[in-house]
Amino acid sequence: MKNYITVISPIFNEEKENILNLINSISNVVKKITKNFKIILIDDGSKEYVWQTIRKLSKKKNLRAIRLEKNFGQHSAIKAGLDHTNSKYTVVIDGDLQENPSHIYDLYKKIIIGYDVVFAERIGREDITQNFFSKIFFFFINILGNNQFNNKIGNFSIFNEKILNKLKFNKFTHLSFFASINNISSKKSTIQVKRIARKIGKPKYTFFGRLKLAENVIINFSQRLLYLSSIFCFLFFLLLIFLIFYITINKINSPEGLIPGWSSLALISTFGFGITNLSIAIMCLYINSIHEIVKNNNSYSVIDYINFK
Repeated sequence: MKNYITVISPIFNEEKENILNLINSISNVVKKITKNFKIILIDDGSKEYVWQTIRKLSKKKNLRAIRLEKNFGQHSAIKAGLDHTNSKYTVVIDGDLQENPSHIYDLYKKIIIGYDVVFAERIGREDITQNFFSKIFFFFINILGNNQFNNKIGNFSIFNEKILNKLKFNKFTHLSFFASINNISSKKSTIQVKRIARKIGKPKYTFFGRLKLAENVIINFSQRLLYLSSIFCFLFFLLLIFLIFYITINKINSPEGLIPGWSSLALISTFGFGITNLSIAIMCLYINSIHEIVKNNNSYSVIDYINFK
């Protein structure tokens, strides 16, 4: 049976109190919209207590849960939730409660006007450190990516069935949920929400996790790195051609003289080879990405379900 609204939330080592508050908060707001809804929690390789906590709460008839074999990453966990969803409207929200689930109602009111997807745009972010890293993260993505991403928009969003089906079949969704959904439809809008600092637990997104996500977005959603490396190689090729002509002319005009600047030439040549090797490394990243897609390996592995029939 198709649900009217499904809310997907990835969980990784969240505290018991946080999980309970998340479920209750989502239920309270979605009940105002419809009784035909489901909440799907995805345990992304958390410690044992997380799954046991979810199991104890599984008597709630609207709650479902998926347990992944290991920590595949937030976006793979979201993809697992999407693949097990059949709903007219789908909401994705992080499990840390930094975005108030009450805004689900605001998202719903906006999407029924006729949009395909509505994002929650963060305002007044209280976590200064995370805000700083977020700005740096999106700066590099926007410089090297084809699309301009709003650094105030994350995973919190609502989208219709058409977008859900596209995300299910999109091979890149598990690499970056927000990049995938951003590319699917032009009929999108935003609402403004206040992002608050964590009350329970610590942030799970590490600096290296952000670097990995940035790599996925830049490599799989843009060709600018390839163009940039090609430009560098071409410029250094022109520079070396110019130096060859310069040295040759000086040799003709002064056949008995020693050509000065050999060390500089060697340095420039070495740097040119370095740029070439960098370009090869960048192309290898693209080839590796293609290889992973061609292998068609699942981006996640499920070891247990709750309330799925």
